[in-house]
Amino acid sequence: MTQYFKLTILFLLSFIALSHYSFAEIIPADKRINWSPGIPGGIPNYSATRNAVTQHGAVGDGITDDTFAIQSCINALTSMQVCYLPPGTYKVTSQLNMFTAQTALRGAGANSKIISYGLSGDIINIGSGIEGSLINILSGYTKDSTSLIFADAATISSILVGDYIVVVQSNDSFVDPTGYNGCTYCGLNDDETKAMNQIVRVTNKVDNILTIHKPLYFTFQASLTPQIIEFGMKTNIGVEDIYIENDSSTSNQLRANINIGKCAYCWVENIESYNANRSHVRLQEAYGAEIRDSKFSYGHAYDGDHAYGTFIFVTNSDHLIENNIFYHLRHSMVLEGGGSGNVFGYNYSEFMWDANWPNTDWLMGDLITHGAHPYMNLFEGNIVNHISADYVHGSASHNTYLRNYSDTQSEAAIYALHSVEIMKANTILNFIGNIFGYIGTYTSYENGLGTGINTRTNNDDFIYSFGYSSASDTTSDDQNPYNTVLRHGNYDYQNNVAIWDNGISDHNLPFSYYLSSKPLFFGALPWPSIGPDLNPLVGILPAKARFDALQNPSDTTPPTTPANFTAVPYSASQINLAWAASTDNVGVTGYYIFRCVGATCIPTTQIGTSIGTNYTDAGLTANTT
Repeated sequence: MTQYFKLTILFLLSFIALSHYSFAEIIPADKRINWSPGIPGGIPNYSATRNAVTQHGAVGDGITDDTFAIQSCINALTSMQVCYLPPGTYKVTSQLNMFTAQTALRGAGANSKIISYGLSGDIINIGSGIEGSLINILSGYTKDSTSLIFADAATISSILVGDYIVVVQSNDSFVDPTGYNGCTYCGLNDDETKAMNQIVRVTNKVDNILTIHKPLYFTFQASLTPQIIEFGMKTNIGVEDIYIENDSSTSNQLRANINIGKCAYCWVENIESYNANRSHVRLQEAYGAEIRDSKFSYGHAYDGDHAYGTFIFVTNSDHLIENNIFYHLRHSMVLEGGGSGNVFGYNYSEFMWDANWPNTDWLMGDLITHGAHPYMNLFEGNIVNHISADYVHGSASHNTYLRNYSDTQSEAAIYALHSVEIMKANTILNFIGNIFGYIGTYTSYENGLGTGINTRTNNDDFIYSFGYSSASDTTSDDQNPYNTVLRHGNYDYQNNVAIWDNGISDHNLPFSYYLSSKPLFFGALPWPSIGPDLNPLVGILPAKARFDALQNPSDTTPPTTPANFTAVPYSASQINLAWAASTDNVGVTGYYIFRCVGATCIPTTQIGTSIGTNYTDAGLTANTT
């Protein structure tokens, strides 16, 4: 039975108060931004509907080809309308296109199923638009600027208030668009010489000056020719409350289950996507999308560029990927060829595979930057197997990782068990308040050029690995990743303590870098759920709890009682608890920790949870029971 087992602890504990919410200035201003991703005000709820069955002739029997009927329903939508698919199984054989602003495709949850037998394209494509021409910026291209100045008014005569533009420049010296596998498409319009970019919206235009709705994330250089280009976009189009499957017999011909391109403030909400070919959700040249409350699982194949979860590809900004389940993929959350200001928050990822599936023995990255040049992105509150800033297609920089848990384990992985892999050319990364590793023995805390050890074997295990060119590389040759990383307040299971930066006196970790209060999807659960300042270090993540419930909805066999309980004093105010794992017919996902009073253990109070076989009781009062 996959459930938490009660473990009663015979010690009187004191509660630990969480530190107050704070945007603590731990990260220097030039290495971070004020993240505000996704759709302002949240995903809209359109109430007017058209029924694909009763009004457009869809059948939903899994046999009849419903492509034309569903597309007819979508095409008939006007502003703030929904095409509704009642419960049923809808066979489609070609791409469904959604081009009308302020519309959505909505099902009745998992009982509304789209099964694709298509031979090309995507199952669902959202958005479309045209592009302008590159225009040189005269000035105003410094970090936090909201005004861009051009040579004269005629230069920007084609740009209107409300237009979306991309701010871009030629690559700076720290941008590597090559990597070990090459990337001729990494950058604006497949131009690898323009790999750093940001999408913004024009809010005002006076003479030769454009005002933009968000400040620039980075200071561009005059010598690198800062420019803008207009991106025409559709807006506010979504897919929600539906099941989408790529049929196994033809799935190797399709690209994404859902593609979002040239679309601003578009969304995917509360869907289940199964058996993708290249990716479940692909975002390209899009702005401010929300991908949330969904499950993405399995792929047709697990070789390179296949079975991705959410794939942010080249020019994208300010997407929110939040509260999702990623399971049995090659990579779950991927940034490749650019991307700025995006946030991956509170997602759960498990079991990544490669082309050798089911015999994958390498620890695959599920939270990854994958090539030139993602910057100023935030990864917060996620539970994953492995964090990787890789060098496959080049560099990344200025990305922040706050309160994540990288457990460094996957079903069959025995090689490259590193909690965090920061490869060559990945610089100026911030790791704040994360939990890394598993209970066990590591080769060393860190490895790579700058650490004193710059060689490794595939059997070596580290919390951090720096400066290698690939997962199988045995010699580190780039010290910049180590020299430029900021690590503060990260707890790891090699040292069994949080390690702080000696140059930073502030040990009050921020709860969040993009939320001002606990998100609604946490319900009554404690938030934040991960951090060295919490007890337990890793609490209940809603996405993981949802995954556990989905995996075993009818499991009623209880696990065995934990055995061999030990309590080892660590200090006058801390005791480390451990026990032998429970066994179960399905699997145990964690343990509830209770405290009791007196010999009879009455009453008992839950004081924490643990997903492993250990728990740290901190903040105790000496000489008490």
